[in-house]
Amino acid sequence: MASSVARQWISIPSELIGSIPRTNELLEARLRYESDLITIEDLRKIEKKAVEQTVVELDQLTGSMILTDGEQTKPSFLTYPIYDLVFERYTFDKQCFQITFSDECGAHVVQLDFTEARLSLKVDPSGRLLKDFIAINNRVLERFNVNEQKKIGVHVCPGGDLDCCHSFDIDYTLMLPDLFRLNLTNFYLQLSSEKNRIKVLKCIQKHMKPNHRIFIGVIDPINPAIETAEMVRDQILEAAQFIPIEQLGTTDDCGYSPFADDTSTSREVCYEKIKARIQGTKMAEQILNARS
Repeated sequence: MASSVARQWISIPSELIGSIPRTNELLEARLRYESDLITIEDLRKIEKKAVEQTVVELDQLTGSMILTDGEQTKPSFLTYPIYDLVFERYTFDKQCFQITFSDECGAHVVQLDFTEARLSLKVDPSGRLLKDFIAINNRVLERFNVNEQKKIGVHVCPGGDLDCCHSFDIDYTLMLPDLFRLNLTNFYLQLSSEKNRIKVLKCIQKHMKPNHRIFIGVIDPINPAIETAEMVRDQILEAAQFIPIEQLGTTDDCGYSPFADDTSTSREVCYEKIKARIQGTKMAEQILNARS
């Protein structure tokens, strides 16, 4: 007799990492602004237009359910509009952590970029620097409750600026155990470009916690070749041997344009890669749910 209890469908979320290549109009506008040929007001108008265009294109060209501005208004993932103090040190008082806001931004999730995690092991092979980074980040993260931590994630990769890596030669598995000590839920892990994905997946399986969501990288932004949906599907099925489908997600290995002047990847190629990720994730989701 067939069971009358319907199985619950398990979705595999798919999210991108940060940056989308800036529009040609915006790239030109930044150069003109730096040469004092246009005003900051002129630049802001073009930035606003680029943001609107990016959101629409992500929706219509890729099928992505999670939309972002693609960092169109940011010069890079690394720099922020903060001025040095006299002694070149940043200080904070307790009031900094007591600020409240009346309106929420409505972000789906907040990603923390932690590309220095793997790099730290190149600077300090003992791992002491990495542990210090983890401890500092946890001092901030512990201020959020469990429900808030569910909306916070961290992204790690060996770098992808101008199609270059800074720490690809560092063994990924030396960094992951400490990474999973962060007090957050979502982990966006570069994986597609790894030479030995199985080794990395076994390490993830060993050290991940029951409350973690592991977004595996299934697209390599540095590789100009556009992945097929089938290639993405196969990477997910491979990962599902080590990560429960309930804790599995997909992402890109890195942002497509970490710095505003990075034109190594076109917007067209970027959108095709994201589209393949979305389609391949849906294909794997169908297969894995049919197996359960």
